[in-house]
Amino acid sequence: ARSSNWADALASRSGQAGRLATLAGTEVVVVHHVFRPDDSAQVLEVGTALPARSTALGKVLLAYGATHPPELAEVRAHGWAAERGEQEPGLGAIAAPVRAAGGLVVAALGVGGPLTSLFDGRGVPRSLLLAMVVDAAHAVSRELGHGGG
Repeated sequence: ARSSNWADALASRSGQAGRLATLAGTEVVVVHHVFRPDDSAQVLEVGTALPARSTALGKVLLAYGATHPPELAEVRAHGWAAERGEQEPGLGAIAAPVRAAGGLVVAALGVGGPLTSLFDGRGVPRSLLLAMVVDAAHAVSRELGHGGG
């Protein structure tokens, strides 16, 4: 509930869809979804289960989970994850961890949209967009009592 305002503001500022998800086994479940602030056709994703390994949200949650697979060490090192057409061709996402008071990652917050909107020609996340995602995730974490962001 505390993330709603941040996710809404993130979608508005970024021009992309905002999503908050939690891990449920090998899937992520979208618990909050904010439409892109344009007039394009969109489907509400709240309650949708997505494969964790092919989504930015899932990569974040897996990287910080109990088993934290070695191939996701880069996510932990950077503090965010990217998805470049793995879930749906032409679409991508950027996500960052949301931490509770003790530092445990309890959710992932991110934005999704067309690859060309999220990444440059080399597949690098657009810096302003990446900063918005990480800052919003840190803000939600602070509201949950995590001092480190």
